[in-house]
Amino acid sequence: MRLYSLDADWWPIISPAHEYDELALACLAMLQDAVEGDLGRLMELGCGYAPMADHWPDDLQLTLVDMSPDMLALAAERHPRATTLKADMRELSLDEPVDAILLQDAVMYLLSRNDLQATFRAAFGSLRPGGAFLVVPDIVKEAYEETTLSGGGEAEDGRAFRMQEWHFDPDPSDHTTQAAFSYMLRWPDGRVEHHGETHTMGLFSVHEIQTALEQAGFELLQPDILPAGLPFLARKPV
Repeated sequence: MRLYSLDADWWPIISPAHEYDELALACLAMLQDAVEGDLGRLMELGCGYAPMADHWPDDLQLTLVDMSPDMLALAAERHPRATTLKADMRELSLDEPVDAILLQDAVMYLLSRNDLQATFRAAFGSLRPGGAFLVVPDIVKEAYEETTLSGGGEAEDGRAFRMQEWHFDPDPSDHTTQAAFSYMLRWPDGRVEHHGETHTMGLFSVHEIQTALEQAGFELLQPDILPAGLPFLARKPV
């Protein structure tokens, strides 16, 4: 996907880190409340360029995981003290367990219940007993509606970005939807590039996500609703 490879370095313009302030702090607070003991080691699955980590304390030991080497390179540049790991979150295995794991919007790229279950089992195995797992999908099946979104931004170096998104579901009977992206990149010299691509994304019900967490071995907890959507908070039993 071009947005996560050739055009990866545009993400700080596409989705600036300051837009994650409220969400990042809310996620951290819920994980801190859920963990039994101290939260010193935090792993983010599908971290992208790691804008969430901009809002977390410097003394957190971070492990940032993503499939895209280009996005991970940006994350490493922004957070040189963090450990970056190129890995499929469905097959993740750590040498040392962590205290907490966050899976935010990258959960939308899990396309089947098997994917969901494999990821949750990998997360369970990567946590110490008493560790917490927070899953924050963009949307759940009960709340899904076809929609279009538009936005953009400018950078100090003269680059600018504009995008339109179209989210639709051609087959409501399955666990996937489509997100079509049409975007323009304007370079400092005024040159404009036009690109487009369609991403397949997963869509699951509240019950399906809760069931997958329980089948992985987690104890379900009940956090408040986050601004970005419905969160699922769970803990690995001691």
